[in-house]
Amino acid sequence: DSFYKRASNHFERFVEEHKTDVELLDQDIDNIFAVLDWCMQKAQHSEMLNITKNITWFLGIRGMTTERYNYALAGAESARTIGREEESLWMNAFDIGWVLINRGLYAEATSLYNDILSVTEKKGYKRVTAICYRNLALMMRRQPQEKRSETTSKAIIEEARTLTQKSLDIWIEIGDQRGIAIATSTLGTIAM
Repeated sequence: DSFYKRASNHFERFVEEHKTDVELLDQDIDNIFAVLDWCMQKAQHSEMLNITKNITWFLGIRGMTTERYNYALAGAESARTIGREEESLWMNAFDIGWVLINRGLYAEATSLYNDILSVTEKKGYKRVTAICYRNLALMMRRQPQEKRSETTSKAIIEEARTLTQKSLDIWIEIGDQRGIAIATSTLGTIAM
C-alpha cells in the first residue's frame, strides 16, 4: 500500500502538470490506470478525484470512452463522498453526460442533465450549469433528423440556440474565456 500511496501522490501532481500533454500521458497511462484502480479499491477519494478530473479529457481525446465513463463515475462518487458536490456534478455533466450523448443514449443524457440542473441552478454552480446547457444543445442538434418535420426541426434548433445562448451568457458573466469561445463556436455549429 505504501508504494501505491506514493504513486498516487506522484500521479496527482503529474496529471495536473501534464493534463494536455497527450504523448507524455500515453507513456504512463497503464500506471495511471493501476493507481486509479488502487484508489477505488482502497477508498482513496481525494486522490481518485484529483487524478480523474485531470485525466478524463485525455481519455476522451484518445477514444477511451469506456475508461472515461468508468473512471468519471468513480471520480464523481469520490467527490460526492468527500463533500465536493460541485466537482461531482461537473464530472457527471462534462464526462458522463458527454459519453452518453456520444453513445446515442439521448434519453439517459437528458435525464442526467435535468437532474444536474435541478441542483446547479438552485446552488449557483454556474460552470456546471453552463456546460449542461451547452451539452443539451449539442445533443438536440445531433439527434437523428430524418423523422422530424421542418417545423419540429426549426423548433428544436431554436431551443438548442436558446440553451447555448444561456450557456454563453453564464461564461461571459463569470469571465471564462475558454467557455465563451466554446459556446460561441457551438452557436455556429447549431446554426449549420
